[in-house]
Amino acid sequence: MAAVATKRSERAEFQRVEIQHLPDERCRVRVTLGRQLGPSLCQTYVGKAESAWSPVGELRCAAEAALKALERSFGVAEGTFTMLDIKTVESFDCPAVIVAIAAVHGNVSQRLVGFCEVQEDPKLAAAKAALNGTNRFVAYRLAK
Repeated sequence: MAAVATKRSERAEFQRVEIQHLPDERCRVRVTLGRQLGPSLCQTYVGKAESAWSPVGELRCAAEAALKALERSFGVAEGTFTMLDIKTVESFDCPAVIVAIAAVHGNVSQRLVGFCEVQEDPKLAAAKAALNGTNRFVAYRLAK
């Protein structure tokens, strides 16, 4: 039987999102991503964001925390990804989250859009929408 080589993953995979409501009407969100670094090594990366509490503030925090974890997982500068906007929308009779992200790496600057249907938790959808928006940029610009 031939051995199958597992190479370094070009994607960071979502693991979890955690939210903490702070006493001063702020919220803190922590997103954990995992990335396969070899045949038996999966490294985890954590991103954190904090803002004033509001329903949209929680979503923005979740997406920003996912982007920070993604930057860490690929060892790129903080600010490589910047959240521009986030909205909840109705799409085909289903709630969803859509995000706009600015990505800058080297001499490449690009606007990215991500989308995720809300199935359980809007914060989870916000983090996943941020990852959805960055997938191709990561695969073609960062994972090389």
